[in-house]
Amino acid sequence: MDTFITDLVAFVWPWTLIFCLFVALLVVGLRKVIERVWRGARENWWWNEIVLYMLPMVVGAAAASIFIKYPFPALVTAHSTRFVYGIVCGGFSGFVYKMAKSVLKKKAEEAGVKIPDAVIGDSDPPQGPKA
Repeated sequence: MDTFITDLVAFVWPWTLIFCLFVALLVVGLRKVIERVWRGARENWWWNEIVLYMLPMVVGAAAASIFIKYPFPALVTAHSTRFVYGIVCGGFSGFVYKMAKSVLKKKAEEAGVKIPDAVIGDSDPPQGPKA
């Protein structure tokens, strides 16, 4: 059990969280561009139910494969482990993004700054037609 906790701490370190945030922001940017170019994307079932859930993992795997010089954890050395690391970080990127956004919004409110949700700019995909 002690080795598991040691390995987990070695894996989840600040660079991992930064990588997750990078993937999340890249996915948000890609989503905005694609939805602007392809006007029907928001109403498309494949886009909402398949692509939007797989896109973070694909972007994470691609980024981890491309950024060889990134300070990955010591356990992540080979290309295959970086690829899997990217998939896992991509899967968690939305969660890390929401947590970081929540913390920053709370800190802003503590400082007396009110940030409306529209400024943050995320929205969930629209729900498809009810069958």
